[in-house]
Amino acid sequence: MSEPFLEPILRYLRLQRVISHIPKNSVVLDVGCGSWATYICF
Repeated sequence: MSEPFLEPILRYLRLQRVISHIPKNSVVLDVGCGSWATYICF
């Protein structure tokens, strides 16, 4: 099953909104990404 068309765009927008609040050397789980569960390391 492929990722929905808007998902990468929405993930990017969520990340841009919260990135300044994430401490350095953190690992973040994007809970809004559904079953794809993207992990992002800073």
